[in-house]
Amino acid sequence: IESASVCGYGQISDGDRNPFALSSRGLGELLLDASGRGVKKIVVGLGGTCTLDAGIGMLQALGARFVGGERLLDPISSADFSGMAPLCPVEVWYDTAAPMCGENGPVKLFGLQKGLEDGQMPAAEAWMGHVSQLYSKARGVDAANLPGAGAAGGIGGALAAVLGADMFPGGGKVVELSGMRQFIIESGDALEAVVIGEGHFDAQTLTGKLPAVVAITARDAAAHKPLVVCAAGIADDLQQDLFDKVISISEGAGPLQEAMQKPVAMKNLKASVKLAMR
Repeated sequence: IESASVCGYGQISDGDRNPFALSSRGLGELLLDASGRGVKKIVVGLGGTCTLDAGIGMLQALGARFVGGERLLDPISSADFSGMAPLCPVEVWYDTAAPMCGENGPVKLFGLQKGLEDGQMPAAEAWMGHVSQLYSKARGVDAANLPGAGAAGGIGGALAAVLGADMFPGGGKVVELSGMRQFIIESGDALEAVVIGEGHFDAQTLTGKLPAVVAITARDAAAHKPLVVCAAGIADDLQQDLFDKVISISEGAGPLQEAMQKPVAMKNLKASVKLAMR
């Protein structure tokens, strides 16, 4: 189950980014439906969600009760998980190793892109910390500091601490299932370069997201050190040594909406990568 398929950015317009109104309830409904069909295990992919509700909507769909509200900044005083529907085993593949709280948590890392304003950040961080404590009491899991718990606006913490889901870095799973590592090993000296794509290359990219995992795999598995290039739609200027070169394929390419059109993006991508290889 892909979380972004029901609560991702593709489900809303840019003007509708409102973390106080958007909910992860749809993901809980999918979990409930899938488990009721007799499946033996559910794998949930976390990433690209527009929500920041710490997975409360998802848990409510499964029968959890929260006293005081259900949305970001609602004064939630307590939570009752005793009436939740039983599920088959759940496995989580998260896109970022962010915990639920702190400088690398979902509020600090993703709050602004999800629609928070600077002045709302401290209250949102305190709220997320309070919810993580409620979750931690369920199974004794430290949701505030658990890697991946902050993925998808805190849904990871709800899945791990309340549902007891097994947590795995999604990038590693993709590399494993795709056969990428073995391909790189078998390529030997013939592998000259690895080119990785990214939408927006920023600090989030380096927190365990797929481009970073692919870069690490290329360096670790290759017989020699290939050139590792990240071609991004937008690229922030960051101090990093994981990639030999990071290029923005849309820099100077006109309005963003025009740059995102497939023919334009393909043209810009080819030209940028060709220039980088030279």
